[in-house]
Amino acid sequence: LPEEDKYALLLKRVIASIRHKLEGQLRGEGKKGRGERDANK
Repeated sequence: LPEEDKYALLLKRVIASIRHKLEGQLRGEGKKGRGERDANK
């Protein structure tokens, strides 16, 4: 793989993981309390 492709793949992976974390937090905000532990799975 050319260097650029490596960085592009890495960037996509990082963005995807950050987006996943943010979406998880947003969903957790809506139903705090006992449902919090289930949202983390």
